[in-house]
Amino acid sequence: MSMIDEWIRQVPAEHCDCGQTHRAALPEWLTGRQITARFLERLSQFDTSHIWLMADPDTYAAAGRHLEQAIRDRHMPISCFIFQGRRPEASEHTVAAARLGVPDDMSLLLAVGSGTINDIAKVIAAETNVPFFVYATAPSMDGYTSATSSLLIDGRKISLATKAADLVAADTDVLAAAPMEAIQSGVGDVVAKAVSLAEWQMASVITGEHYCPHIAGLVEHALETVLASAPRLLDREPDAVEALFAGLLVSGLAMNLAGHSRPASGMEHYISHLWDMRAAALGTSADTHGRQCGVGTLLALDLIERTCRLQPTAERADAHLDRFVLAAWHDELKTLLGPAALPLIEAETSEQKYDPDKVRNRAGRIIRNWPKITDILQSVITRREAIAAALSAVHAPLTVGELTVSEPETEKVLLATRDIRDKYITTRLLFDTGETDSIHAG
Repeated sequence: MSMIDEWIRQVPAEHCDCGQTHRAALPEWLTGRQITARFLERLSQFDTSHIWLMADPDTYAAAGRHLEQAIRDRHMPISCFIFQGRRPEASEHTVAAARLGVPDDMSLLLAVGSGTINDIAKVIAAETNVPFFVYATAPSMDGYTSATSSLLIDGRKISLATKAADLVAADTDVLAAAPMEAIQSGVGDVVAKAVSLAEWQMASVITGEHYCPHIAGLVEHALETVLASAPRLLDREPDAVEALFAGLLVSGLAMNLAGHSRPASGMEHYISHLWDMRAAALGTSADTHGRQCGVGTLLALDLIERTCRLQPTAERADAHLDRFVLAAWHDELKTLLGPAALPLIEAETSEQKYDPDKVRNRAGRIIRNWPKITDILQSVITRREAIAAALSAVHAPLTVGELTVSEPETEKVLLATRDIRDKYITTRLLFDTGETDSIHAG
C-alpha cells in the first residue's frame, strides 16, 4: 500500500535524531481487491508441506473457506482449526485450546480473522517459530503488524511479547463486508492514538522516558487519515476502508519501531482493559475493544481538559500523599476487579509507584514543567470535536451507557487506570499532584 510505504520512509531506521536506532523487523503487507492469486503466490515461496489455518466460525465464513479451497486447489496440504462458538476471547484458555490442535508437522501458520484470532495465533507462532501469515477479515484493530498479544490471564489484561506476522494480507472487499461493529472498533482504536501520543510526550517531560517525534508523526499521519475518511466508512467506500486499514497497520508498525506500545495505547486503552477485567470478574460480556477505546478516548479527553485547568502545588501534593492509605486503595481494587486485582497489587509492589519519595520527585518535576505539560495536553483537547465526529460518522458509541459495561463504576475504572501498567499516564499525574478529585468532578 503506497501510503504505508510513504509514511514508513519518514522514520529514520538509523541515526534517528531521537537518539535511538529503529531496526525492528517489519512484516510484509499485501492489500487490495481480489488478492487471492497474489497471496497464494507469496505463500508458495514458503514451506507449504503442512499449512495450519486458524479461524473462528465467522472469519472462516468471511475468508477462511475460500482460502482453504484455493490452497487445496494448488495441492498444498492444509488442515484447519476452527474455534467453537462465536467471538472467542483471547485468553489463556483459548490459547491452550489452540495449542492442542497444532499439528506436529506444521510448516506455516495461517491466521484468518482479526483481533482475537491474531492475538492467539501470535502466541502459537512465537512458541513454534514457524512462518506466520495473517489474512485480515476486518479493519477492527491495530495488532495485525505488532509483535505483542493482548490476553486475559487470571482475569487480568496483559500485553505479552509474541511474534509479528511475516505477512499481513487483506482483501479490501472482505474488509468492506465486515460487520459495522468491526469498522466502529477500527475507528475507535485509531482515534485513541490522540491520547496515547500526548501522554507519551507528557511522560517524556515528567519521567524522562524516551520519545521519538518521528514515530509519533507516523501515527499522526494514520490518525489524520482516518479522521478524514471516517464520513465515507458508513457507506463502506473501498478507499475509506483501505485508509482505515492502513491507519491500523501503521499503528502496529509504529509499536514495532518503538519497541513498545507507547505510540498506540495510553489511558484510553487501560479504560478498555479494565472494562474487560471487570466483565471477567462479574462473569458478563465486555464490548469490543475498539468501541470501548472510542468511548475511553472521549472520557480521557474530558479528564485531560479538567487536568489542564489545574494549578498543582507542592502543598496539595504533600497533603494528599499524607492522607493516602495504600492498603485501602488495594481494597478498592479488589472490590472492583476481584481476584484480578492481585497481579496489579503485586506489580505495584515491584514498581513502587506509590513510594513517597518517588511521588514527591515526580510532583516536583510536574510543577516545574507545568506550562510545557499543559501545552502538550492542550494540543489533544482541541481534537475532541473531530474525534467525536469520526465516531459519530460510523454510528459508534460515544458514552458508557451505549456499551455493554457497567456505567456506575466508570469513576472507579478511571482511578484504577494508573495501576494497569507501568506507563506514566494522566491519572498518575493526578495522583502525584494530589488532584485525583478531578476524576470525581466528571
